[in-house]
Amino acid sequence: MLRARCCAICGGGWSARHADDFDSIVEGCAARDETWINAPLKRLYHELYESGHAHALEVFHDGKRAGGIFGVTLGGAYFGESMFSTRTSGSRMALLWMDWLLRKGGYRLFDTQYLTPHLASMGGREIPRQIYRRMLVGAVALDPAPLSAVTLAADQELVQEITQTS
Repeated sequence: MLRARCCAICGGGWSARHADDFDSIVEGCAARDETWINAPLKRLYHELYESGHAHALEVFHDGKRAGGIFGVTLGGAYFGESMFSTRTSGSRMALLWMDWLLRKGGYRLFDTQYLTPHLASMGGREIPRQIYRRMLVGAVALDPAPLSAVTLAADQELVQEITQTS
């Protein structure tokens, strides 16, 4: 993710944690006027979570939930399904922390499915299909530890790592 995009976190007050209530993150993502996340999908995501193949994290600002992200895992690949925010920069912070978590957890592919202007502003990029397929095969073959086993960084640790130039 682009270093310039972490400026909101520099002001402090941000924190992240593995979601205690996976379903509430899915609900947060579905809480819009129009959503593709219907009841059957919610049940399927819950089943994937229960079987260890889905993960969510939530971010807080000054102790209040500010956003969250959830996705599906397969080997060392994470397929980001959706994210939400309840305040400015909430989804940005969720994305930054998830990117950090995936790198620390040994994941090799963070698939956001399609490039939106928001994701592009965070450093997301499209990958040609042939290269993506090679990356996917390599990532799926990995057997990383569950994401919930990785301790999340504090906000200033995250800033330090993102802005470190050496």
